[in-house]
Amino acid sequence: MKQLKLLCVIILLLLPAALVLGSDEPSNSNDRTCYPPAAEENALREFFRKMNGEAWRKSGNWLQGNPCGDARQSNWFGVMCSPCQENVRHVEILTLEWNNVIGTFGEFLGQLPRLQVLNLGTNHISGELPDVFANMSQLHTVKLSYNRISGRWPSSLSSATRLEVVDLPYNDLAGDVNEILASHPRLRVLNLRGNRGFGGDLGTAGLHLARLVELRVLDLYWNVVGGTLPPELFSLPKLEELSLTNNEISGELPAAMNLPKLRILQLSDNYIEGELPVALAQLAHLQILDAERNDLEGSIPDVFGSLPGLIEVRLKNKRLSGPLPASLFRLAQLKVLDVSNNDLGGAIPAAVGGLKSLKRLDLSHCRLTGVLPPQLGQLKTLESLTIANNRISGEFLVVWER
Repeated sequence: MKQLKLLCVIILLLLPAALVLGSDEPSNSNDRTCYPPAAEENALREFFRKMNGEAWRKSGNWLQGNPCGDARQSNWFGVMCSPCQENVRHVEILTLEWNNVIGTFGEFLGQLPRLQVLNLGTNHISGELPDVFANMSQLHTVKLSYNRISGRWPSSLSSATRLEVVDLPYNDLAGDVNEILASHPRLRVLNLRGNRGFGGDLGTAGLHLARLVELRVLDLYWNVVGGTLPPELFSLPKLEELSLTNNEISGELPAAMNLPKLRILQLSDNYIEGELPVALAQLAHLQILDAERNDLEGSIPDVFGSLPGLIEVRLKNKRLSGPLPASLFRLAQLKVLDVSNNDLGGAIPAAVGGLKSLKRLDLSHCRLTGVLPPQLGQLKTLESLTIANNRISGEFLVVWER
């Protein structure tokens, strides 16, 4: 009997702690040393409730104890806080990428005024972004890629002037790219790929672009951006990736290209006209050149000797003419070469055997003549060869034998 009474006493003593451990409300413990403010903790709890927290892939310690962690337990998974000052820590990072977060944002996001990084990419978040960013003066990274977020770019995000990384590809957002460029001079990454709703006249954004001296990635693929290509866009000292594919850009490529770090240049599926500039030779670190399906004309400039790192060259158009430049066949790292559907003439040079890494070669629907060079048989990595609709003769000699 004494053992039974002792067991009952132990259970009664432990019961309040167990209730507190799984509570949806902030802890009422007297020991709240270095907790975040109640409003921030409430915002996190609301986020957990509204965003399917019970079914997250990882949710370690959520709703238990101090969200920032302490001597008794570590922080809530994905939550990181500032150092403790005056007995308070502020939520600075919320990162739950690829974590089965499901739901729509609410006003609770605005209760995290010291937030610096918001990373909820590759989840199932839908609805609109709430217009609650006006007080988030320290926010520098927003990563919400591969969700179902819709609506317009929130005007209050223009107040977050410290933004450096905006990574929102493959949502259903809309807005004016010029407004974003004008509001965020510290941008390092602007990735709006695949939203299909961002527009604006890029040709009028020159002054805004000139300030973006830290910009490394500008990806506007598959949107509705129009206008011409301003020269300031091709004078960004740290730009590494520029993708404007599948927009409504017109005009000509600039005559000068001062992009010393550019690796990726994707301009396909627009209305760009004129000739390919000799200035391409200035892009010494270029790896991908994709300007297919535009209105380009004239000859392909013989500049590839200055671009030894090229991996892909895609120039499928309608009106490029002249012979294939000799320097094109000295690119030892080239894997993809597509110059199909043009008015290119002349013969395939024997130098094609120098493309030691080539996997795909498409020369179809041109006006090439002559005999198929036997050096094609030296391309041991070649997986696809298309030369249809030309005037080429000769035999293809055991090219596939390894």
